[in-house]
Amino acid sequence: MVSRSDGAIDWFDRTVAQMATAAAGIGLIAALAHPAFAVAQEADAGPATTAGGWTFKLTPYAWLAGLDGKVRTRSRLPAADVDASFSDIFDDTNFALMMLGEARRDRFGVILDVDYLDISSEGSTPGDLFSGVKASSNVLIGTLGLAYRVLDRPKGLIDVVGGARLWSIDNELKLEAGRLNEVSTSRDQTWVDPIIGLRGGVDLSDDIYVSAYTDIGGFGAGSKFTWQVLASVGYRFNDHLTAEVGYRYLSVDYDHDGFLWDVDLYGPVIGISYRF
Repeated sequence: MVSRSDGAIDWFDRTVAQMATAAAGIGLIAALAHPAFAVAQEADAGPATTAGGWTFKLTPYAWLAGLDGKVRTRSRLPAADVDASFSDIFDDTNFALMMLGEARRDRFGVILDVDYLDISSEGSTPGDLFSGVKASSNVLIGTLGLAYRVLDRPKGLIDVVGGARLWSIDNELKLEAGRLNEVSTSRDQTWVDPIIGLRGGVDLSDDIYVSAYTDIGGFGAGSKFTWQVLASVGYRFNDHLTAEVGYRYLSVDYDHDGFLWDVDLYGPVIGISYRF
Protein backbone atom coordinates (compact mmCIF):
# COMPACT_ATOMS: atom_id res chain seq x y z
CA MET A 1 0.00 0.00 0.00
CA VAL A 2 1.30 3.47 -0.84
CA SER A 3 1.25 5.51 2.36
CA ARG A 4 4.51 7.45 2.52
CA SER A 5 3.34 10.50 0.63
CA ASP A 6 -0.13 11.93 0.07
CA GLY A 7 0.97 13.25 -3.32
CA ALA A 8 2.23 9.82 -4.40
CA ILE A 9 -0.98 8.17 -3.17
CA ASP A 10 -3.17 10.60 -5.09
CA TRP A 11 -1.14 10.15 -8.24
CA PHE A 12 -1.19 6.36 -7.87
CA ASP A 13 -4.97 6.18 -7.53
CA ARG A 14 -5.58 8.46 -10.47
CA THR A 15 -3.23 6.33 -12.62
CA VAL A 16 -4.82 3.01 -11.64
CA ALA A 17 -8.30 4.37 -12.24
CA GLN A 18 -7.35 5.74 -15.63
CA MET A 19 -5.85 2.41 -16.66
CA ALA A 20 -9.03 0.56 -15.70
CA THR A 21 -11.24 2.99 -17.56
CA ALA A 22 -8.98 3.03 -20.63
CA ALA A 23 -9.02 -0.76 -20.80
CA ALA A 24 -12.78 -0.81 -20.72
CA GLY A 25 -12.86 1.75 -23.53
CA ILE A 26 -11.44 -0.79 -25.99
CA GLY A 27 -12.86 -4.08 -24.99
CA LEU A 28 -15.80 -3.81 -23.06
CA ILE A 29 -17.82 -5.04 -22.97
CA ALA A 30 -19.54 -7.44 -23.12
CA ALA A 31 -22.24 -6.29 -24.32
CA LEU A 32 -25.55 -7.26 -25.86
CA ALA A 33 -25.50 -4.37 -28.29
CA HIS A 34 -23.60 -6.42 -30.84
CA PRO A 35 -26.40 -8.91 -31.59
CA ALA A 36 -28.14 -6.03 -33.33
CA PHE A 37 -25.48 -6.15 -36.05
CA ALA A 38 -26.92 -8.81 -38.34
CA VAL A 39 -30.40 -9.11 -36.92
CA ALA A 40 -32.10 -7.76 -40.03
CA GLN A 41 -30.58 -10.37 -42.31
CA GLU A 42 -32.71 -13.05 -40.63
CA ALA A 43 -35.85 -11.46 -42.01
CA ASP A 44 -35.04 -12.90 -45.44
CA ALA A 45 -34.52 -16.51 -46.38
CA GLY A 46 -31.08 -17.59 -45.16
CA PRO A 47 -29.07 -20.80 -45.12
CA ALA A 48 -30.87 -23.98 -44.25
CA THR A 49 -31.10 -24.77 -40.55
CA THR A 50 -29.42 -27.80 -39.02
CA ALA A 51 -31.23 -31.07 -38.47
CA GLY A 52 -32.29 -29.86 -35.04
CA GLY A 53 -33.69 -26.63 -36.45
CA TRP A 54 -30.84 -24.43 -35.15
CA THR A 55 -28.91 -21.68 -36.93
CA PHE A 56 -25.66 -20.17 -35.63
CA LYS A 57 -23.82 -16.90 -36.09
CA LEU A 58 -20.27 -15.78 -35.21
CA THR A 59 -19.22 -12.12 -35.19
CA PRO A 60 -15.66 -10.93 -34.56
CA TYR A 61 -15.80 -7.18 -34.05
CA ALA A 62 -13.93 -4.03 -33.00
CA TRP A 63 -15.26 -1.09 -30.99
CA LEU A 64 -13.19 2.09 -31.45
CA ALA A 65 -14.32 3.67 -28.19
CA GLY A 66 -13.52 6.91 -26.42
CA LEU A 67 -14.57 7.56 -22.83
CA ASP A 68 -15.09 10.17 -20.14
CA GLY A 69 -16.31 10.13 -16.55
CA LYS A 70 -15.22 9.77 -12.93
CA VAL A 71 -13.27 6.90 -11.35
CA ARG A 72 -11.90 6.11 -7.89
CA THR A 73 -10.08 3.17 -6.31
CA ARG A 74 -10.35 4.08 -2.59
CA SER A 75 -13.12 5.78 -0.67
CA ARG A 76 -10.73 8.03 1.28
CA LEU A 77 -9.49 9.64 -1.93
CA PRO A 78 -11.43 11.98 -4.26
CA ALA A 79 -12.74 10.78 -7.61
CA ALA A 80 -10.56 11.46 -10.66
CA ASP A 81 -11.87 12.85 -13.95
CA VAL A 82 -10.91 10.80 -17.02
CA ASP A 83 -11.11 11.70 -20.69
CA ALA A 84 -9.45 9.62 -23.41
CA SER A 85 -9.87 8.99 -27.12
CA PHE A 86 -9.59 5.56 -28.74
CA SER A 87 -6.38 6.61 -30.56
CA ASP A 88 -4.63 7.07 -27.20
CA ILE A 89 -5.86 3.70 -25.92
CA PHE A 90 -4.63 1.73 -28.95
CA ASP A 91 -1.04 2.86 -28.36
CA ASP A 92 -0.91 0.89 -25.10
CA THR A 93 -2.84 -2.26 -26.04
CA ASN A 94 -0.97 -5.57 -25.72
CA PHE A 95 -3.82 -7.90 -26.67
CA ALA A 96 -7.53 -7.65 -27.43
CA LEU A 97 -10.04 -10.38 -28.25
CA MET A 98 -13.72 -9.70 -29.01
CA MET A 99 -16.16 -12.35 -30.22
CA LEU A 100 -19.93 -12.73 -30.30
CA GLY A 101 -21.84 -15.98 -30.85
CA GLU A 102 -25.57 -16.57 -31.27
CA ALA A 103 -27.67 -19.72 -31.61
CA ARG A 104 -31.29 -19.49 -32.76
CA ARG A 105 -34.24 -21.82 -33.17
CA ASP A 106 -37.62 -20.49 -34.28
CA ARG A 107 -38.44 -17.49 -32.06
CA PHE A 108 -35.80 -18.22 -29.41
CA GLY A 109 -32.13 -17.25 -29.34
CA VAL A 110 -29.13 -17.63 -27.02
CA ILE A 111 -26.41 -14.96 -27.12
CA LEU A 112 -22.86 -15.16 -25.71
CA ASP A 113 -20.45 -12.23 -25.94
CA VAL A 114 -16.87 -12.43 -24.60
CA ASP A 115 -14.34 -9.58 -24.49
CA TYR A 116 -10.79 -9.74 -23.15
CA LEU A 117 -8.19 -6.96 -23.10
CA ASP A 118 -4.61 -6.67 -21.82
CA ILE A 119 -3.22 -3.13 -21.68
CA SER A 120 0.01 -1.69 -20.24
CA SER A 121 2.08 1.49 -20.37
CA GLU A 122 5.17 3.21 -18.95
CA GLY A 123 5.55 6.78 -17.78
CA SER A 124 7.05 9.19 -15.28
CA THR A 125 5.89 10.11 -11.80
CA PRO A 126 5.39 13.59 -10.35
CA GLY A 127 8.48 14.83 -8.52
CA ASP A 128 11.39 12.52 -7.71
CA LEU A 129 9.76 10.17 -5.18
CA PHE A 130 9.76 7.45 -7.88
CA SER A 131 11.82 7.17 -11.06
CA GLY A 132 9.01 5.84 -13.27
CA VAL A 133 5.91 3.68 -13.42
CA LYS A 134 4.76 0.53 -15.18
CA ALA A 135 1.02 -0.15 -15.22
CA SER A 136 -1.10 -2.99 -16.60
CA SER A 137 -4.81 -3.76 -16.68
CA ASN A 138 -6.74 -6.89 -17.66
CA VAL A 139 -10.44 -6.66 -18.47
CA LEU A 140 -12.80 -9.59 -19.00
CA ILE A 141 -16.44 -9.07 -19.92
CA GLY A 142 -18.89 -11.87 -20.52
CA THR A 143 -22.55 -11.45 -21.49
CA LEU A 144 -25.15 -14.19 -21.64
CA GLY A 145 -28.62 -13.32 -22.95
CA LEU A 146 -31.86 -14.91 -24.08
CA ALA A 147 -33.79 -13.41 -26.99
CA TYR A 148 -37.43 -13.90 -27.95
CA ARG A 149 -38.82 -12.72 -31.30
CA VAL A 150 -42.04 -10.78 -30.74
CA LEU A 151 -42.40 -9.53 -34.33
CA ASP A 152 -41.29 -11.37 -37.48
CA ARG A 153 -42.11 -9.88 -40.89
CA PRO A 154 -40.58 -10.46 -44.35
CA LYS A 155 -38.61 -7.20 -44.18
CA GLY A 156 -38.27 -6.54 -40.44
CA LEU A 157 -38.23 -8.01 -36.94
CA ILE A 158 -38.12 -7.16 -33.23
CA ASP A 159 -36.57 -9.18 -30.36
CA VAL A 160 -36.91 -8.81 -26.59
CA VAL A 161 -33.62 -9.58 -24.80
CA GLY A 162 -32.92 -10.40 -21.14
CA GLY A 163 -29.74 -11.57 -19.45
CA ALA A 164 -26.69 -10.68 -17.37
CA ARG A 165 -23.39 -8.92 -18.03
CA LEU A 166 -20.24 -9.78 -16.04
CA TRP A 167 -17.56 -7.12 -15.54
CA SER A 168 -14.14 -8.13 -14.14
CA ILE A 169 -11.22 -5.66 -13.95
CA ASP A 170 -7.73 -6.47 -12.61
CA ASN A 171 -5.19 -3.66 -12.30
CA GLU A 172 -1.50 -3.76 -11.32
CA LEU A 173 0.90 -0.85 -10.84
CA LYS A 174 4.66 -0.84 -10.18
CA LEU A 175 6.28 2.40 -9.01
CA GLU A 176 10.01 2.13 -9.72
CA ALA A 177 12.51 3.11 -7.04
CA GLY A 178 13.54 6.74 -6.69
CA ARG A 179 13.80 8.56 -3.38
CA LEU A 180 11.36 5.93 -2.11
CA ASN A 181 11.69 2.18 -2.53
CA GLU A 182 9.86 0.35 -5.32
CA VAL A 183 6.18 -0.23 -4.60
CA SER A 184 3.91 -2.78 -6.36
CA THR A 185 0.17 -2.84 -5.74
CA SER A 186 -3.00 -4.11 -7.42
CA ARG A 187 -6.77 -3.73 -7.22
CA ASP A 188 -9.51 -5.79 -8.87
CA GLN A 189 -13.28 -5.61 -8.93
CA THR A 190 -15.99 -7.92 -10.31
CA TRP A 191 -19.74 -7.47 -10.57
CA VAL A 192 -22.77 -8.64 -12.55
CA ASP A 193 -25.50 -6.45 -14.05
CA PRO A 194 -28.93 -7.84 -14.98
CA ILE A 195 -30.10 -6.27 -18.26
CA ILE A 196 -33.24 -6.06 -20.39
CA GLY A 197 -33.42 -4.71 -23.93
CA LEU A 198 -34.94 -4.52 -27.39
CA ARG A 199 -33.36 -5.01 -30.80
CA GLY A 200 -34.79 -4.71 -34.28
CA GLY A 201 -33.90 -4.57 -37.94
CA VAL A 202 -35.38 -3.48 -41.27
CA ASP A 203 -34.26 -4.38 -44.80
CA LEU A 204 -33.80 -1.34 -47.05
CA SER A 205 -33.01 -3.50 -50.10
CA ASP A 206 -31.92 -7.04 -50.91
CA ASP A 207 -28.37 -6.22 -49.76
CA ILE A 208 -28.62 -3.32 -47.28
CA TYR A 209 -30.29 -3.30 -43.85
CA VAL A 210 -30.36 -1.18 -40.71
CA SER A 211 -30.36 -2.45 -37.10
CA ALA A 212 -30.82 -0.88 -33.68
CA TYR A 213 -30.44 -2.05 -30.08
CA THR A 214 -31.04 -0.53 -26.64
CA ASP A 215 -30.89 -1.89 -23.10
CA ILE A 216 -31.00 -0.81 -19.46
CA GLY A 217 -29.75 -2.66 -16.39
CA GLY A 218 -27.90 -2.71 -13.11
CA PHE A 219 -30.82 -1.61 -10.92
CA GLY A 220 -28.56 -1.66 -7.85
CA ALA A 221 -27.84 -5.39 -8.13
CA GLY A 222 -24.41 -4.67 -9.63
CA SER A 223 -23.99 -1.13 -10.87
CA LYS A 224 -26.40 1.59 -9.81
CA PHE A 225 -27.58 1.90 -13.40
CA THR A 226 -26.34 1.17 -16.92
CA TRP A 227 -27.77 1.81 -20.37
CA GLN A 228 -26.67 1.64 -23.97
CA VAL A 229 -27.79 2.22 -27.55
CA LEU A 230 -26.42 0.98 -30.87
CA ALA A 231 -27.41 1.80 -34.44
CA SER A 232 -25.76 0.16 -37.46
CA VAL A 233 -25.97 -0.28 -41.22
CA GLY A 234 -25.14 -3.63 -42.77
CA TYR A 235 -24.31 -5.07 -46.18
CA ARG A 236 -25.27 -8.64 -47.08
CA PHE A 237 -22.69 -10.29 -49.35
CA ASN A 238 -24.62 -13.57 -49.42
CA ASP A 239 -26.78 -15.75 -47.17
CA HIS A 240 -23.80 -16.46 -44.92
CA LEU A 241 -21.58 -13.35 -44.79
CA THR A 242 -22.40 -9.76 -43.79
CA ALA A 243 -20.43 -6.66 -42.79
CA GLU A 244 -21.73 -3.98 -40.41
CA VAL A 245 -20.67 -0.52 -39.28
CA GLY A 246 -22.39 1.54 -36.61
CA TYR A 247 -22.13 3.72 -33.54
CA ARG A 248 -22.46 2.62 -29.91
CA TYR A 249 -22.90 4.53 -26.65
CA LEU A 250 -22.58 2.74 -23.29
CA SER A 251 -22.97 4.33 -19.85
CA VAL A 252 -22.35 2.65 -16.47
CA ASP A 253 -22.37 3.92 -12.87
CA TYR A 254 -20.73 1.49 -10.41
CA ASP A 255 -19.83 2.55 -6.85
CA HIS A 256 -19.01 -0.09 -4.22
CA ASP A 257 -16.48 -0.47 -1.40
CA GLY A 258 -14.63 2.67 -2.45
CA PHE A 259 -14.35 1.60 -6.09
CA LEU A 260 -16.08 4.09 -8.39
CA TRP A 261 -16.53 3.58 -12.12
CA ASP A 262 -18.98 6.15 -13.49
CA VAL A 263 -18.10 6.45 -17.18
CA ASP A 264 -19.53 6.88 -20.67
CA LEU A 265 -17.99 4.96 -23.57
CA TYR A 266 -18.80 5.82 -27.18
CA GLY A 267 -17.52 5.36 -30.69
CA PRO A 268 -17.84 3.52 -34.03
CA VAL A 269 -18.23 -0.27 -34.21
CA ILE A 270 -17.15 -2.54 -37.07
CA GLY A 271 -18.03 -6.24 -37.37
CA ILE A 272 -18.12 -9.20 -39.73
CA SER A 273 -20.79 -11.88 -39.23
CA TYR A 274 -20.80 -15.44 -40.53
CA ARG A 275 -24.08 -17.36 -40.34
CA PHE A 276 -24.40 -21.13 -40.74
